[in-house]
Amino acid sequence: MDFNGYEHLLVNTAGTHAYIVDIDSHELLHMSDAAMQLYGLTSPEEYRGKICHDVLADSQIPCSWCNNLQLTPDRTFYQTRYNPMLKKWTVQEIYLREIEGRRCRVEVVRMVSDDYRRLNNQIPVDSVLLELARVLTMGDDIALAAEHFLEVLGDFYCSDRALIIEYDSVNGSYLTTFAWLRPGFENINSGVTGELLPAATREMYAILRQEREFFFDRAEATPVSAGLQRFFDVSGLDSVAAVPLYGGSELHDRDLFGFIVLDNPRLNLETRDRILRAAADFFGAEIERKRLLAKLHDLSYVDRLTGVFNRNSYIEELQRRYLTHFRSLGFIKADIDGLDDINKRFGYTRGDEVIIRTAHILRDVLGVPIYRLGGDLFIAPCPDMDNETFFAKLAELQAAFAAERDFRVSLGYSWGDDGIDIDALLSRADERMNSVKQYSYYMALQEGRRAVAAAVDVLREIENGRFTLWYQPKFHLSSGEFAGAEALIRRIDADGTVLPPARFLPRYEAMGAVIHLDLFALREALCTVSKFAARGIRLPISVNFCRGTLLLPDFVQTLTDLCRQYDVPAELLTLEVTENVSEIGMDVLETLMQEMRGAGFRFSMDDFGREHSNLSLLSVATFDEIKFDRSLVADIESSARTRTVLKNTVRMMRELGGVHLVAEGIENATQRDMLRDMGIDVGQGYLFSRPLDLDGLTKLLCDQR
Repeated sequence: MDFNGYEHLLVNTAGTHAYIVDIDSHELLHMSDAAMQLYGLTSPEEYRGKICHDVLADSQIPCSWCNNLQLTPDRTFYQTRYNPMLKKWTVQEIYLREIEGRRCRVEVVRMVSDDYRRLNNQIPVDSVLLELARVLTMGDDIALAAEHFLEVLGDFYCSDRALIIEYDSVNGSYLTTFAWLRPGFENINSGVTGELLPAATREMYAILRQEREFFFDRAEATPVSAGLQRFFDVSGLDSVAAVPLYGGSELHDRDLFGFIVLDNPRLNLETRDRILRAAADFFGAEIERKRLLAKLHDLSYVDRLTGVFNRNSYIEELQRRYLTHFRSLGFIKADIDGLDDINKRFGYTRGDEVIIRTAHILRDVLGVPIYRLGGDLFIAPCPDMDNETFFAKLAELQAAFAAERDFRVSLGYSWGDDGIDIDALLSRADERMNSVKQYSYYMALQEGRRAVAAAVDVLREIENGRFTLWYQPKFHLSSGEFAGAEALIRRIDADGTVLPPARFLPRYEAMGAVIHLDLFALREALCTVSKFAARGIRLPISVNFCRGTLLLPDFVQTLTDLCRQYDVPAELLTLEVTENVSEIGMDVLETLMQEMRGAGFRFSMDDFGREHSNLSLLSVATFDEIKFDRSLVADIESSARTRTVLKNTVRMMRELGGVHLVAEGIENATQRDMLRDMGIDVGQGYLFSRPLDLDGLTKLLCDQR
């Protein structure tokens, strides 16, 4: 049998003496660590399989007080008894639970003092003490437990109000941390102003440092100081009872941290010394336990600087979300631009202020749990938030951060409501956030502001001429005429060696800096087209873009502005992307392509068929051009299967209508002729030309004329 399954039933009784018994067989199934220690046991093997009364009462017959036959699932029993084996008075809380098909008695035992034992025959007193103990331990919510505790205490004494007042040693002030007010009763101190209340609180606290109880009764003319008398008069209080609250344990010095106050108690006053003192002991010990648990929770799950949840909490939350079904799910990620630079220039105190401000804006605008994943990174999951609300909140958040003058925050986002894929949504939010961040660095340098991180290095390399463009000419397969060129970025190494993309792009991709290379290539390509146009030569150009660049703010407007700057018609520019562009989200891609087509630009899917062909992407997005990967072209002569795949793919593309077909990597005339006969329009490869630098392209175009 798996005995570990019983432990979760005792999670709220940690540190107390508790055990579980099969009520039909009297078999002892589980004991808490505290219970084992109390009975002198060192391991579970010493009690498992044994009879409960044999272990717990040193008896061969069932205990005389055993109430197993009376237990029902909807009722909890409380009883007080003297345990001769332990030589202690105890309070027992007993209830019935079914566990793995067994009817089990769950019993929680608490030791009580001699004061409590003397009340053993007073049933009302027993009941209120048991109820006070029960409400304090029914969960780890401190406020809820304190509220119920004060309600029980206030009802028992028929008080108008019950308070917990605590001393704040840091500020030297007194705070009412918990309060209960009799229903229909107005706040007693509503008319008290000035220093009267703080002075009365300080005096009562000083009294309780010396005395076990404070009691005032106007009818009995209890002597008090003039200050307290005036306070009671103004407050309209006829009687007040208070007892001190101590923290710590019996093994350590106990410190006074506050007191319990009852305003106008009317009944059961003869028990106040015993009941209130016991209640204060209960509350002091239990509130200390709960606060320790809360502090441990905060240390594990709450970011100490900002007060929002931390990475540990996010990981648990994400795991839970994988098991939960949502109508919709969105993510918003926020990254503070240049936090390291802020820390270096203005100090870590200023950096912390920026982090805190960012967290507060996210929390206040979005109204959902915020998680700080690292120094400058936050994320906000938005479950079951409809599309309109999500994007309205996003716009409000963007406006809030735009209003901040001293720092900038890059936002990434994603939202979905159909076939929700959490990993895909997170990936899209990450990519969009990185695109915005890199664009922010780019604009910082354009505007003469300070930029940081990887952007500085790559932009400096661009400025120093470490990158250049080469051009891969394209030709019509039917006529052999020049059809345009593909711009290919190259890096010039320190020794002058020209490196192809495979030698340097992975590094910049890992840095998240490819966006800057894309924008450089775009500007250089448009500049080249403009120069040829000035000589009367029309040069259609295609430029490769990573999917992150497509997510830049106002991307289509940026393209339009650059074409206008270089006086290049939009129809001469084709944007090449690979099949993984679908990872930005079909809805986002479809909207982007509509905007681009409306502005006159062309969209090309590059490397089609390299690894897998995303036919579902073709069913949603309308591409102007499809470029077949060189791997298909290389096998066309030797593989009948490749020829069949190409023929049918070409036929399918023709049926889609309006799609321009291009083949890459053509190395001989046989490949060219076969591709032409299949219906492919344009080709590029070594058969026609190797990639050319600008001088080589100029010579080629002049010769073509």
